[in-house]
Amino acid sequence: MIKAENIDVYNWLVRVDDENRVFSHWITEYSPCPRLDINTSNLAESFNNWIKNLRDKPITTLLDGIRAKIITLQDKNRQQAENLKTNFCSKILKMMARITKEIHQLEMLRIVGHLFEILDRQTNRTYVVRLNENYCSCLKWYHTFLPCVHACYACNCCNIRIKHYYPAIFSKEALKSVYEPHLEPIPVPYNIQSALVRGDIGVPDVRRKAGRPKKNCTMTKDQSSRDLRCSNCNCLGHNRRSCTNQPRE
Repeated sequence: MIKAENIDVYNWLVRVDDENRVFSHWITEYSPCPRLDINTSNLAESFNNWIKNLRDKPITTLLDGIRAKIITLQDKNRQQAENLKTNFCSKILKMMARITKEIHQLEMLRIVGHLFEILDRQTNRTYVVRLNENYCSCLKWYHTFLPCVHACYACNCCNIRIKHYYPAIFSKEALKSVYEPHLEPIPVPYNIQSALVRGDIGVPDVRRKAGRPKKNCTMTKDQSSRDLRCSNCNCLGHNRRSCTNQPRE
């Protein structure tokens, strides 16, 4: 369909990059850009759900409630990092244990030094592994920063500890450093009345609309939960109250 509409757009979408990867510039799976194993776009929704009990509070109460939540979350994660029994995060170790279980379907051909050719018997595809460069042609190592199954198999055959290739960002020390900063406590409650007298906080220059304030976010056109159908004429796009059509038979 795209090819029929615009041949230039089609050629751009299917062009091959410098490493002969098709779709590498627009499909996430083939993108050469490094990233972690989690991609999410619902950050705003998660934050709104996190503060749902504070959303109707005054602004000062809202901010102080968010501050308390952040302090509690930091302390919880800081304690978990301190009590970690291993040198790397437990989630990372579980992921690597799951990856290493798949090496039984692989065969290795050692080229020289840290250069290997790995054959996947299940898919009949070969992959190039360069351990000294933390690289595998499947690109999973590059994308997730964790050794892929092909790199694990190469290390296993050469009696190399795969943990040597775990990135430092997943270590216990890195986790502890993330939660090392903290928010300072507020010893004296902030005097709202004196702030109002000084003019630090003023009334918003807006007129509050009549009725109960909306709590649900505004949906886009493609997020509509259901189509509005009129019970009078059975047409879409309006309801019975605003219907100007003849009643259906």
